[in-house]
Amino acid sequence: MLAMFADTDILQSILYLLKFPEEGSTSPKAFYYKTTEQAKDIATSSSTYATFVSLAALLGSGFLFDMMGRRPFLMACFGLTGIMTILFPIVAPSVIGFTSLRIGFQCLFVPIIGNPLVTDYV
Repeated sequence: MLAMFADTDILQSILYLLKFPEEGSTSPKAFYYKTTEQAKDIATSSSTYATFVSLAALLGSGFLFDMMGRRPFLMACFGLTGIMTILFPIVAPSVIGFTSLRIGFQCLFVPIIGNPLVTDYV
């Protein structure tokens, strides 16, 4: 359930980042200057790519949890996810850069959501 809400929030943020604001809007100018349809297409395709790659990351994260310990691995994922978030506007308007960051972000985000430490103690 938590993953569903987090994914919906991420999708809304992605659409806001990609979409060019409508005429007369008080929103700041978008970084990627895409129409609503282009933004939906990019968000959908990048999410699809990220889902398939993050399945492998989810399997590999179990091994890393055992080798590094849950807390250090989670802290590293949180830190790297923060760095990835900062990079989204920096790579704009490159759609390839956006898709690459989206894949990396989801690969780091999946272990955070799927970790029992997060769901048990939050």
